[in-house]
Amino acid sequence: MAPSTAAKLRFVLGDGPGTLSLTQALCGGVGEVYIGIDGVVPWTGQTVPEGAELVCDLRRITPDAALKAKFMNACKGRFMTASVALLHTDAPETIKLARQFFDYVLIPDPCTKNT
Repeated sequence: MAPSTAAKLRFVLGDGPGTLSLTQALCGGVGEVYIGIDGVVPWTGQTVPEGAELVCDLRRITPDAALKAKFMNACKGRFMTASVALLHTDAPETIKLARQFFDYVLIPDPCTKNT
């Protein structure tokens, strides 16, 4: 089978600016969305610069209603088309729990270092 030449969307854990915003990606854009300092911010409760897009970083914490409320408060004043969580595993029970609180979940490739 020949490699696909179809356009793709990639989420990259790294500190680049990327070619797409999170909003553009969720609206069907093609390119790379960077999750890191210069891209979409992996939010863990810190203050984030105005205008930055956020994903809730659940790689080291368990989601609950209180966390979701804090995340949504951090998103106030930002154009956020959906709530997105970043996970550390593709375990079905973890995904199911995160989906109770967030619209989408992102799961890094297990081969990616420093996640």
